[in-house]
Amino acid sequence: MSPDRLARLARGRTGAAATLAALALGAGVLVGAERWAGAERPDTPPREALVVRTVSVARRGHHAVRRAFVGRIEPRRQSAVGFDLSGELAAVTVEEGERVERGQRLAALDTQRLRAERAELRAAAAEARAEAELAAVTLDRVRGAHGNDAASEHELDTARKRVAARRAAHRRAKRRIERVDVELAKSRLRAPFDAVVARRHLDPGHVVQAGEPVLRVLERAAPEARIGVPAAMAAALEAGDALRVRVRGRGHDAKVARILPTTERATRSVDLVLALDAPADGLRAGDLARTRLKRRVEEAGFWLPLSALTASHRGLWACYVAEPGGPAAGGATHELVRRPIELLHAARGRAFVSGPVPDGARVVAEGLHRVVAGQPVVLAKGEGGAP
Repeated sequence: MSPDRLARLARGRTGAAATLAALALGAGVLVGAERWAGAERPDTPPREALVVRTVSVARRGHHAVRRAFVGRIEPRRQSAVGFDLSGELAAVTVEEGERVERGQRLAALDTQRLRAERAELRAAAAEARAEAELAAVTLDRVRGAHGNDAASEHELDTARKRVAARRAAHRRAKRRIERVDVELAKSRLRAPFDAVVARRHLDPGHVVQAGEPVLRVLERAAPEARIGVPAAMAAALEAGDALRVRVRGRGHDAKVARILPTTERATRSVDLVLALDAPADGLRAGDLARTRLKRRVEEAGFWLPLSALTASHRGLWACYVAEPGGPAAGGATHELVRRPIELLHAARGRAFVSGPVPDGARVVAEGLHRVVAGQPVVLAKGEGGAP
């Protein structure tokens, strides 16, 4: 081996030895520093126990469930008004949205033919009256002749029958005039009650058929709300019960007017008809009406705020119960125990639950992300005997 190579190897071994020596010296210095720091640092005081706010469990054998139901505003009465005879529509005197009074004229048919027929019948009635008067005069003459034995019994009977026939013809003509007068009256469409015109179906010039709707009118009296509810809830109500109904954000007092005796096939619900104590002008037919009903449910459990519930395994829920544990480090007086619970009903930030939690137990009400089972805690001031 050449002298140069031997010199390079010697220098490499010397550098490695120096590096190892430096590392060992540094490690010794660090260990010494840690020992010195531990010897000089005072003992760390124990942390104070976490303060938690709790609620007391009050077990019950039942709870009330409030449910909201939606229906629609309906007028007390509504009618698709039309004529009960055919003819040409001559005039419609009202517009959509217009208020009308009972008996007010709404529309009219052309009555030229009826007026002509009436004039003809009046002439026929006058003719029948004249013939009846002539028959009466003839009867008087025949009766006088019969008294003088100048007329037979047959002629007298014939004169009597002729008078009766002429008078009957006159009465028939008068009845026909009355019939035409009725048709003339029915040719003018009038409002059946105080109402507002909801829709106009036809315009003048249209030849209407008997019964064909011309206008749709809605009664102006206080409207009603029709709301479908489950049969079990409907059975707990009676006519006259007071309820609160909200329409377009405003509350209205209402009473149960009728409970319909049938169940809707599609929804399996029973319709409640509620009489609203509100003017029809403030509500519109078809507005959504909402009401809330309360039902008693026979289930044992207790109420907790939703913030006291934490998710558990397999879709279940749990809560933390603060059980007295005696004085401990940091001033702790209770220890947290995790209890499984079943959620039965939730509403308005509360939950009705059941589970192995005794009556009067203290359950952590909030801040569950800060606690774990077995953690020592202190109850908030004034709770469960906490100072």
